[in-house]
Amino acid sequence: MKPKSSAEGVLQYPRQEIAVVEKCIREHDGQFTKQGLWSYLSEKMSQQTFDVILGFLLDRQRISAGGDGKIHLTPNPDQANKRSADRLASGKAAHQGDPQTKNRWSKREEANAITCFAFRNGFIEELHAGKSSQLLENPELSRITDAEMKKLMIEASQKMAELLRLKEEAPEEYWRLIASFNERYCKNWEK
Repeated sequence: MKPKSSAEGVLQYPRQEIAVVEKCIREHDGQFTKQGLWSYLSEKMSQQTFDVILGFLLDRQRISAGGDGKIHLTPNPDQANKRSADRLASGKAAHQGDPQTKNRWSKREEANAITCFAFRNGFIEELHAGKSSQLLENPELSRITDAEMKKLMIEASQKMAELLRLKEEAPEEYWRLIASFNERYCKNWEK
């Protein structure tokens, strides 16, 4: 399930499902990776809805993932939102209605944010989060199964479609997302 656009073009997220995910994270703070959390909640919502909700919560800094891949509730989301608002006010982040928003990011920076959203913060992170093995060093051996590759490509295509839809239907929101990913995840990526 993707966020729906209302008649005014404002994206609407599945509020009840968001509340279910947030409650679960609050009750099990730091106990689950993304895959573990999905396994725990899989009877309550679809994988696509779950992915949209996690993206929403991450984008709004209501949750974070530790170095071990475990999901945590942000200790003080109001403070995180205040920092975001301060960045917006100071011009360090894109803001709604700014006609120069998209011109702030090079094509490479836009591509970095898209790559992060569609690939890096998805299923591939779950594949990467496990323990290292010497078998992975052998280029003659496959490092990923056909089923994993299929899941990775389907998820990436869904996320790319979500971004393309967002860019067309709500460009300000799209550029805010690009800004957010560049500032939070892609600062040290090649530009």
